[in-house]
Amino acid sequence: MQTDPISAASHYRALLQEITRANSLATAVATARRALETTFAAPEKDDVSVTCGYGARTKVPFVTLTTSSPAMQMTVDKAREVAWMISGAADAAISDAFLITFLAEVGGFEMESIGKTLAAFREFRDRREPPPATSA
Repeated sequence: MQTDPISAASHYRALLQEITRANSLATAVATARRALETTFAAPEKDDVSVTCGYGARTKVPFVTLTTSSPAMQMTVDKAREVAWMISGAADAAISDAFLITFLAEVGGFEMESIGKTLAAFREFRDRREPPPATSA
């Protein structure tokens, strides 16, 4: 999985916590191998990325906007693309929060199972998500 630096750090942290809770060496090693699959790409000039998440402690969905510079000027098409990305991330954060809460409160799932289900849900959603429409 390739992601922005903030999301990669959060993912690494979650996997480290999973390793410390592992009940066998094999489980810890498998989790460590999953951590090695996560990389991050340094942003290119004028790069914008938008990700979403759910605060395990705060129980609040969030959106993270990362840019290659503190202030940037962009074309109208790029601004529309970024707006679409933010809107999509906000929707995804809400659906993640709903799924996590539903599985915990109604399904009685443990957080480890919820995390695995959420990862599969996100991959499925990402495959079905249409790309942003931009004009030429």
